[in-house]
Amino acid sequence: MATLPKIGMTTTGIFISHSARVRTGEEMQLREGETASRYRARKHFLNQLLEALEFAFAERGRDVWLDRRNVAVGEVFDRAICLAVIRSYGAVVVADHDALTSGWMKEEAALLGLMRQLVPDYPIKIALVGGVSEKQFATSPLGRTGGLNSLSCLHWPDQSKGSRNRESAGKLAKDIAAWFPPMPVDPAQARWVNDVAFFIRDAPPHILDEAAQALHVSTTDPVLPQDKPALVAAALLGSTLQEAYDAVQILAEFVGARLTSVKDRVTPLWVDLDDARRVMEVAGDEPNRRIVHLVAGNLPEHHVVQRGRAQRDGIRVTRFSGVAGEDMREQLLERYENGLRTALNMKPDETPGDVAHHLSRSRRVVFAILSCDDIDPRVLRWVLRELMARFGGVVFALVTRRPATALRRLSTTTVRLSNGGQEERDTIALLEDIQELGDAPGLLDF
Repeated sequence: MATLPKIGMTTTGIFISHSARVRTGEEMQLREGETASRYRARKHFLNQLLEALEFAFAERGRDVWLDRRNVAVGEVFDRAICLAVIRSYGAVVVADHDALTSGWMKEEAALLGLMRQLVPDYPIKIALVGGVSEKQFATSPLGRTGGLNSLSCLHWPDQSKGSRNRESAGKLAKDIAAWFPPMPVDPAQARWVNDVAFFIRDAPPHILDEAAQALHVSTTDPVLPQDKPALVAAALLGSTLQEAYDAVQILAEFVGARLTSVKDRVTPLWVDLDDARRVMEVAGDEPNRRIVHLVAGNLPEHHVVQRGRAQRDGIRVTRFSGVAGEDMREQLLERYENGLRTALNMKPDETPGDVAHHLSRSRRVVFAILSCDDIDPRVLRWVLRELMARFGGVVFALVTRRPATALRRLSTTTVRLSNGGQEERDTIALLEDIQELGDAPGLLDF
């Protein structure tokens, strides 16, 4: 049987949501015509399925996370679930009739809905067992939570002969495991949480408690000491910039030289998550349509990419000065091309086809951020056409301080960046306050 990683590890593999506990007394809600014996037989099959899922995923080199095996004695259950979901790279929701109204499974479904926002490719498979129909699932409290009823379901018939034996459970488990992509979704948000947890791990427990309270996370229940940094980090990922500032201000004097790394990762939190997702979705368009117009005002536009990827590494921003003269097009093209070739570490003899092939194989997403306030749109149109022909697969972000109709026509989508309706000057002031924490200069470049 697979050996599953503990919560402190980088990922938890495939998260399995279920309601396998056998209800008794008034909790046991039998369906019309159902006997207690038949109910227990269905639960027995569900437990066989959970065991089979561990084997099926292990055969494919995957770990799974099951609450009954991975929640340690003394842990707060809902926090353990939150960490497990954030650190997973896929989920299986096993839905029987008890699951449709399970409060715990609704909470897990809400977290899975958040994961789909953070990682659009996050895979979730719904397995309907125990006679649950797709219509029953879609209209149930569970199905309506987190958008689960918009996903495809694997329906396992309950009436067929032998449908509840161990062999049948093994076959269903293999069908579920085979559905997941060979390459797991890169859990960028899991790396973010683990990175920040590492950076703040030296803070004393009572300081971590204070930071958690600033993030509106209750610390009245017992929490294992080794999990406190991860809990604070997970709360930071979903916090506002003001909340992040309050928490980091509490932690600042206790994290030493790692403070700069913490601040690097929290400053992009001002970007609205839906805006970041819209920008990242452009990377999935056809190569000749990967153009997004960012209306950023005076805010740091590259934060939208860091927010969308839940990371700061691997993002290079090159700013070009204006050029003038009759050969402006050629000068711009030369500067942009040389900058991109350097950023991509291209060799002199590499062709546009080599670039596209390399990006596709490495599954990298590269954003070229171009300041366009002082460029004639006609010149920009020509330069973009040349650049897209030479750098297939690159996403071009056209940045202006104010909306520009000509650039909107050039782009697949236009995104106006904001901090949840907060005034731009207030956001900038807050970013500067974060920069000044611990007297560590140079975080931001306006």
